[in-house]
Amino acid sequence: MPVLRYVPTTIPCESTIMEDIDAGVNGAIDAVITALIKPLTPEEASPKPKQAEKPAGIIFKGSLEEVNRFFYRRGWTDGLPVIPPTDEAVAEMLTGTDLPPDHLLGKLESRLGKATVEKIAINAVMAGALPTHMPVIIAATKLLLESERGFYGYTTYGFSTGSWSPFWIINGPVRNEIFVNSGSGALSPGNIANAAIGRAMGLIIKNIGGVRKGMEDMGVMGNPMKYTMVIGENEEESPWEPLHVEYGYSKEESTITVSYPQSYVQHFPYASDSEAILRSVMDNIVRSMRYTIIFPPAHAKNLIA
Repeated sequence: MPVLRYVPTTIPCESTIMEDIDAGVNGAIDAVITALIKPLTPEEASPKPKQAEKPAGIIFKGSLEEVNRFFYRRGWTDGLPVIPPTDEAVAEMLTGTDLPPDHLLGKLESRLGKATVEKIAINAVMAGALPTHMPVIIAATKLLLESERGFYGYTTYGFSTGSWSPFWIINGPVRNEIFVNSGSGALSPGNIANAAIGRAMGLIIKNIGGVRKGMEDMGVMGNPMKYTMVIGENEEESPWEPLHVEYGYSKEESTITVSYPQSYVQHFPYASDSEAILRSVMDNIVRSMRYTIIFPPAHAKNLIA
C-alpha cells in the first residue's frame, strides 16, 4: 500500500496513563481528519506499481573488511562479521540439498520475501553454516512459513513490542549426524551446528522476511537470544519419549520444532527429589506465559522415579 496515509502519535506504546493518551489523541486528531477528507492526489488515486529490477549476481567486490562494511551499512547482517556469499561458497552450500536453487518454499513474513533455496543458501553461508546443515535450515524455514501466528508474534503482529526469540529444538538422527550439542553447555557458544543454524535463521528472517530492528521487529528491550538459540534433545538419556514422537513422528525421523520465549531463566532446584525440582520450577516462572522447560537427565529421571 505505497500511498497509504498515516498519522503518527506521541502516545507511548501500551500506555495506560490517561493524560498521555488524551494528549496524543488531541495532538493527532486534526491530522487524522485532514487525511480522511483531503481529496486524493493523482498518485494516490492511481498508484503506479514499481518495476522490480532483477538483482545482479555480483553486487560488490572488495576485501573481507570492505564486504562486511558494505553488508552492514545495508542492514544485511546481525552486527557480527559475515562470511561473504561468493558464487563458489553458495554453490558449495547448495550441495547440502537436492532441491534446485530456484525452488520456492513460499513468501516469508513480514514483507513477503521469496524464500528460494538459493536465498536460504546465501544466508547460510553468511552465518558460517556448513552444507550438512542445509536440510535443517530448509526445514526450519518451512516451519516459519507454516507457523503463522507464532511467527507473527516475533514480528509485526500480536506481541510485537515483546522481545520474543525463536528457540529451535532438533530431534532425530540428524542431531548426531551434524553434531548438534544436546549435552553439557548446549546453549553456550562453541558448537558450529548450534551456533550457525540459529544464526542462519536469524539472517533469513531479516534478509528474506524483511524483519528489521525497530521497524517490523518492535521489541522494546531486544533479546540476545536472537543471535542464536538451538538445542538438540538428549533422547538417549531422556526417560520420556522424544518431543517429535509426542507430535506423532517416528523416532527414526528427524524434525525441528520452534517456540518463542522472551527470556531465559536458569535456576537451581531446592533439592534433588521430584517435589523440590517441581517446586523450584513453579517458584521461578511468571504466570500466564508460555514456556519451554529443559531438565538435565538426572533431574528428569528423578521426576519419574
